[in-house]
Amino acid sequence: MVKPKLSRQQLGQRAEQLACDYLRSQGWQLVCTNYHCTGGEIDLVMSQGHILACIEVRYRSSRAYGSALESVSLTKQKKVLIAAQHFLHHHVQFQSFAVRFDVIAIQADADGETLDWIPHAFSC
Repeated sequence: MVKPKLSRQQLGQRAEQLACDYLRSQGWQLVCTNYHCTGGEIDLVMSQGHILACIEVRYRSSRAYGSALESVSLTKQKKVLIAAQHFLHHHVQFQSFAVRFDVIAIQADADGETLDWIPHAFSC
């Protein structure tokens, strides 16, 4: 039986779920998913102790256009920062937390999928 091809949106949701499951296995707690505001978005917001991680999840089924990590442009980083500022403004219970920006890059190849977690992937 041939598996139906997943849409881009379905692949993104699956990648975010893989990332969330992995981080939970590492002791992180999910705060929210797909946080949006005008001009910004964060795929996952997770906490551990007094650390708040704003996480960009990237999935690549091919290296034809670069790796998953390479796809996190400066423009994308700025969008995550805008959303993080908005999030903290509206969720005061996290304002005393140390905030960091991580990337989880999921790369598919013939052998399956590889998940790379890059803590402190960028700063603003």
